[in-house]
Amino acid sequence: MTEIMLPPLLCSSVLVWQAARSRRFFHMLQLNSYRNERYRLWLRRSRGEGRLLLSLAALAPILLLPVTALWTLLTAALFCAAALAVLLIRPAEKKPFVVTDRVRRQFGTAFFVLLIAGLLATLLPRAFTLPGALQGRFGAARLSAALLALLPPALLPPLCNRLNQGWESRIAQGFIDQAMAKLASKPDLTVIGITGSYGKTSMKYILAELLSERYDTLMTPESYNTPMGVVRTINEQLRPKHRMFVCEMGARQVGDIREICDIVKPTYGILTSVGIAHLETFRTTDNILKTKLELAEALPPGGLAFLNVDSAPLRNAGYDRPKVTYGLTDDCDYHASDISYSEQGTSFLLHRPQGEPLALSTRLLGRHNVLNITGAAALALTLQVPPEKISFALRRLQPVPHRLELKKNGPVIVIDDAYNANPEGAAEALAVLGSLANRTRIMVSPGIVELGDREQAANRALGRVAAQHCDYVIAVGRMAPHIIAGLDDLSFDPTRRFEAKNLREALAMLPPLMQGPSALLLENDLTDDLEKA
Repeated sequence: MTEIMLPPLLCSSVLVWQAARSRRFFHMLQLNSYRNERYRLWLRRSRGEGRLLLSLAALAPILLLPVTALWTLLTAALFCAAALAVLLIRPAEKKPFVVTDRVRRQFGTAFFVLLIAGLLATLLPRAFTLPGALQGRFGAARLSAALLALLPPALLPPLCNRLNQGWESRIAQGFIDQAMAKLASKPDLTVIGITGSYGKTSMKYILAELLSERYDTLMTPESYNTPMGVVRTINEQLRPKHRMFVCEMGARQVGDIREICDIVKPTYGILTSVGIAHLETFRTTDNILKTKLELAEALPPGGLAFLNVDSAPLRNAGYDRPKVTYGLTDDCDYHASDISYSEQGTSFLLHRPQGEPLALSTRLLGRHNVLNITGAAALALTLQVPPEKISFALRRLQPVPHRLELKKNGPVIVIDDAYNANPEGAAEALAVLGSLANRTRIMVSPGIVELGDREQAANRALGRVAAQHCDYVIAVGRMAPHIIAGLDDLSFDPTRRFEAKNLREALAMLPPLMQGPSALLLENDLTDDLEKA
């Protein structure tokens, strides 16, 4: 009986270990909108060689074990324990893995793929004459388990995604049709689209807060800015009471914004910026501008586009349809001036085409938040939200989590900007850090990624900006040498800059640097960096 049960048990335990390892890759596929080409770009940037070494290391207990029932049983237990450790001991996730129905379908497909791989690995050794050490049921099982251990788990999610493609397309279209029918049944609903290389999520939260002073408003939650994220919001959260729908629209390639606009049919659109975020997938800045303008071009004849003309590509885009311009200079329809910061937040004057300037204050920090408030207030005023209600809403407005979110912990101020991923936003965050006088100012950052061949130059530039605002810098992960090079360009004190392999190591460096009043900037996605280190 043992000879019959233990070999399949050994192979099954290796498959369980491989399935546990694949969870991370299914999560990354989800974060890349189930687009295999985007997943492959992420995989190329990640350090896959470490996972290959893990597979090779797994061969040791398989190939070195004596061919006996006891050691076969112990090895199976070892792989099951390793699978449990992979699932229980993993880094914090900025965006948690959501086990949706689509993910469950992929898991089902993965089960059958692994089952077939297990059967093939079990049958393959029997087709050949094996060396004496591998003869017999246990020897063949050992070779089968070794073959299974070498399977790359990173290939499982895109394979399952491709196998399910037709099925998923039919399901997705059903949800899209349902959302479009629901929107068509609400002719009194005003849809507002927001897009941009950066600033769109903050703009969404600010605008929804201002509009809520007069209208029942729904916004896409968190970072639900893909077609199916928008569709899910409509199907699950849109109610008869809603009069405004604020829809964030994300994009990583040409046509992504148009796809969302075809579903929601916005009346108003806000274009927050055009920068080099996601340049790796867009290839050129012209493609980025073209994609962001898809929102403005999708507006109906009675629609209105709100353009941030502080963003040079938008200022020079030559958009000649009805529009409202906003920015921080006085040559646009709405602009802000007299900006001042403190530990309590930001104060400024909002100038408008008609009426006296509005004196506004908010807990939000940074010039880019002032810019976002200017654009959001311009649209809110256009939709007849009273100025006094806008002022009241801004005073109670809470920072968007992980976007220049200021937290106080005794004598330490922490500026959490972990969701930022663009050079412009990072420069603004550093300017806010630099404005906090009489404190030791520290930046911890893994730099900025997804910029294609501009990554190294952008991170070196980040180092130069940090040199102007920081007392200490801790650079984390693979971009650290480029950040350090930027610091050196401005002769930053080498005893005040450090490299860390991961977030855990960076945090261990902080206590000696924070002996008195301090300000700590956590810039960009440090949790993801922990994975890459």
